[in-house]
Amino acid sequence: MCVDIDAMERCNGGVHPAGKRERAAAAEARLKTLGVEIGKHPEFGRADVVATHPAHGTVVVEVEGNSSRQREQAMYSALGQTMLMMRRESDHLTSALAVPDEEPWGAAAAEDSRPHPTRPSTSPLPGI
Repeated sequence: MCVDIDAMERCNGGVHPAGKRERAAAAEARLKTLGVEIGKHPEFGRADVVATHPAHGTVVVEVEGNSSRQREQAMYSALGQTMLMMRRESDHLTSALAVPDEEPWGAAAAEDSRPHPTRPSTSPLPGI
């Protein structure tokens, strides 16, 4: 598994809530102890999360969270990045978008989560 953590997520630059830097550092340290590679993925670049399983293939996840920019702006940015990943043709590649489990995000995600009309989901993850 590979996770890309950008500068803003590490609180380098900008204004951040109190305690965010410490939480981000603790989360990154925990990911490292679990064996997660931190940084740019060799094939998928700055994708937020890339997980590969020998039997189930690769899942590339774009992650959006609460930030100072408008929710719709963040959602469409994440959708655009996800769609770029979906351009790759492969039976072993699944693209996903992760958003907070909160009502405003859930409503926005539900609006834009219509299945692809010509290709059914092949996600190895239950419920996706």
